[in-house]
Amino acid sequence: MYDLLPETLGKDLQTIAAQALGVDVSLQSRVPFLDTVAGEAGQGCRLQAAGNGTRFASPQDVVAALFNLVCLGWTAQPTYQADGPTGSAAALTRDMGLMLISATWKPDMGVQCPPISPFPDAT
Repeated sequence: MYDLLPETLGKDLQTIAAQALGVDVSLQSRVPFLDTVAGEAGQGCRLQAAGNGTRFASPQDVVAALFNLVCLGWTAQPTYQADGPTGSAAALTRDMGLMLISATWKPDMGVQCPPISPFPDAT
């Protein structure tokens, strides 16, 4: 079972994430948490940011930027890694803490994607 990270650590990670991404990052100190890989649930903190293709090249770039800055003192968990055309994910553990990092994207309603896009044209 994972422990809820201290709020001070959540705030430190919020600052690091905001600097890494160059956008505002919100912090929710207690949200429901589900670890689908290990099958555990509980409470956790959530950091969240938003942006678009002018700010971020890809979900993979976002996850890599966060992963590389916060990984000191944390251990990568390869079983949580995932990549695809609409998102990327990674995870790190430290003591009894689990950090899940994910980035996803979706086109806005009415967007006409180029023919080479993995998504069909919106109609």
